[in-house]
Amino acid sequence: MEPRTRYPFARRHAFAAAAVALSALSALSALPACVEINRGAIVQMNFQALDSNVPGEHYELFATVNGGAVSLGHFKVLDAIDNTAFPPGDGRPRAHCGGNPLTTSNVQLIQRWEADFDAERRCDPDERIGTVDKFADGLRPILAGGVRLDTAIDLSDADGLFITLEPDTDLDPRPGPSVLRAAVARSVDPLTCAYPEPRPPRRGVLLGTFVNVDDPNDCPFAKGRVAIVPAEDETVL
Repeated sequence: MEPRTRYPFARRHAFAAAAVALSALSALSALPACVEINRGAIVQMNFQALDSNVPGEHYELFATVNGGAVSLGHFKVLDAIDNTAFPPGDGRPRAHCGGNPLTTSNVQLIQRWEADFDAERRCDPDERIGTVDKFADGLRPILAGGVRLDTAIDLSDADGLFITLEPDTDLDPRPGPSVLRAAVARSVDPLTCAYPEPRPPRRGVLLGTFVNVDDPNDCPFAKGRVAIVPAEDETVL
C-alpha cells in the first residue's frame, strides 16, 4: 500500500489562498469595465479688432449647440493704459487698468469677469485669459498673444459661436445684443472667402472666423479666428 502524501499545514493553507484568489479574479473579469468620461473643450481665439469695453459693460461668449445657445463665459476687454485723453472715434472713454504709458505697452487685455469682481480683481493678472492682436493703422498686426478659454461643456457638436455685449448689472442668462459671430465646422473654416488658401485639415478640431453680426457683405471682413478643440479625459476603473 502506497504511503499517503502529507502536506505541512502552511502549504495546505497556501494552496487554499491561491484558489480563492483565482476564483475572485475570474469573477472580476466577468464584470463590465467602468469608463468615466469627462468631456469639455478648449476654445482658442485670436482677435485683430475688438472694442475695449466702456465702464459698466462686458462681453459674453456663447456657443450654439443642437439649436440652443449655451454661455461659455463672461469677459472684459480693457486697455492696459489710460487712454481717456485720446478716446476713440466715438468719443467714449474705455475702461482701463491704469498702466503707466512709459512702462506699459498700449495693448488690450482680456480678463475673465464675474459680477462680484471689484476694481482690483477686474485687472488681476490671474484672471487674464489673453490679449488682442490688434491692427496698427489697419495694416500691421501687433502680435501680443491670443485668448484661451477652457470649458467643461462638450462642444463637439457646436456649429457656431457668438459674442454679446452685456451690462455688468444684467443677471439675465438670456443673450444680449450680438456683436460678433462665427460659424464653425470640423477641420475646415466655413468662411473660405476670407482665407482662400486652405489650411491643413485638423482632425477633430472645429474652425471658424469671427465677423461683425451686421456685416452684409458676401465675404465679411474678418475680425478674428477661432479653433475649438474637444477634450476627453477617460478613466478606466
